Amino acid sequence: FSDDDAPVSVGVIFDVSGSMNGDKIKRARDALAKFIQTSHNMDEYFLIAFNSRAQLLLDKTRDGNQVLDKLTFVQTRSNTALYDACYLGVEKVQRGAHPKRALLLISDGQDNNSRYTFNELRRVLKESDVTLYGIGILGGTDAGSSLGMEGQSTLDELASVSGGKAFFPRSNAEMDDIFEQ
Repeated sequence: FSDDDAPVSVGVIFDVSGSMNGDKIKRARDALAKFIQTSHNMDEYFLIAFNSRAQLLLDKTRDGNQVLDKLTFVQTRSNTALYDACYLGVEKVQRGAHPKRALLLISDGQDNNSRYTFNELRRVLKESDVTLYGIGILGGTDAGSSLGMEGQSTLDELASVSGGKAFFPRSNAEMDDIFEQ
């Protein structure tokens, strides 16, 4: 049990579905930029974006800016296959070069288009050596709504079953604190 700053294989799972419109996608990009700024220079990244299907946009790079560049002109649209994207993320990051493996899921937690179920994803996360960290990007109207609450509980459950944690920053300052942790 050490707290050294060893490099990590990180699968970034980024929600580009229709529910991430407007300000939410900008906040999600800002969150990812903060994460990359604070990470180890030897970290290895995979980038999976998802809307109605999960797609590997970038495979095995150490250049965090390349990850951000891939998301510069992405358009939000369509349904949400969050569980499929996480499943793909677990498969990809397990083939990473570093023994420490994590998924960073940046999403509002909604899913309405996956082939895999929540329970199948839960089982895969539990059996893997991959830790999932969720960054919940909730809009102003989401926070108290039933969809917002459902998204929060999805992110909380997926993170906790893998030994990770979910965060729901409400400001840029909170976002900075989260990524320093």
